[in-house]
Amino acid sequence: MKKYWFLILFSLLIKPVFSQQNPAGFIAMEAEMKDYARLILNSKSEEEKYKANLALTGLLEKAFSKPESFNYAFDSLVTIARIIAPDNTFRLFNWHLAKADGTFEYFGYIQPNPFLNPKKISKPFYKLKDTGDLLLSAENKSFSYSEWPGAHYYKMIHVKDKKNKHYILLGWNGNNSYSTKKIIDVLFFSSNGEPKFGAPVFKMEKKIQKRVIFEYAKDVTMSLKYQEQGQQIIFDHLAPNNQQLKGQYQYYGPDLSFDALIYKKGIWVYFEDFDAKNSKSKKDKNWQNPK
Repeated sequence: MKKYWFLILFSLLIKPVFSQQNPAGFIAMEAEMKDYARLILNSKSEEEKYKANLALTGLLEKAFSKPESFNYAFDSLVTIARIIAPDNTFRLFNWHLAKADGTFEYFGYIQPNPFLNPKKISKPFYKLKDTGDLLLSAENKSFSYSEWPGAHYYKMIHVKDKKNKHYILLGWNGNNSYSTKKIIDVLFFSSNGEPKFGAPVFKMEKKIQKRVIFEYAKDVTMSLKYQEQGQQIIFDHLAPNNQQLKGQYQYYGPDLSFDALIYKKGIWVYFEDFDAKNSKSKKDKNWQNPK
């Protein structure tokens, strides 16, 4: 009899804990999502990938419509980037689908934190619509979330600045069978809370850009990383393997030197031939006080 009452008491104690860990049945939803995410990544059939993608987006939207989902990590979805904003105001879900012709399509959601200023949140989530417009000409364009240029982001940077509240995104774009792209983009929010991409915060030599796009050969890799100390984005310098191929980016690759963007008074300033070990530019003795 004592054992019977102990089991009842134990079940009553553990139930609230479990329900907190699994609000609204998110564990079961996550298991389904994981299966669909694997199909998107591994299926040999493009049609099957898109069917799985449709099912995955349906489940995500169902989850995001419930405020408590913001506190559920979905951490088994390892093929999907799940990035929480450093100030906890929103999170970003993001992934890609490889197509049979060697190109890619990108998908994403921005979920505002429903527990911070709930009166200002007009939607429980924003679905990013890939327009495939990540061309070099897009360096000076701004995009809404419904006409997004498309990329798979892996890092978010938020610099606290009273005048500028924007988030820097580092991302990858598979482009096509000949070249790959990486991107440094800007995410910010309009007065009505809608996400937008691209803002004039990059000083590249003598011009201001809204984003930075790199393109390079398919068979090489490019490093693009953020170093919090010094607020520096450090990346490989890309060059063609033959000067006669200048401008043909499918022949570009790292030349063993580095460049950097350093945050100064609301602007990310470009420095060529950057000494990543000593965190300074070899060509600029006054690198700490750029103008």
